[in-house]
Amino acid sequence: ACAIAALVHTLERVAADAARSLDLPEGLEMLRTDRVSYDITKEPVEYCINRGRVERTLVSFDVVI
Repeated sequence: ACAIAALVHTLERVAADAARSLDLPEGLEMLRTDRVSYDITKEPVEYCINRGRVERTLVSFDVVI
């Protein structure tokens, strides 16, 4: 189980070659989320990049205290 995660959100535009391959409009703005998850000893256990359409992406956080 993941104990801690670090997130970075950026906006990027779809490149022409990727847009053609994915059947998306060239230059479409996407939300990119880079996540590093750590175990309870603070060792990184996962690195993940997610991309989603800005108008369809919801970012939420569950905080356990």
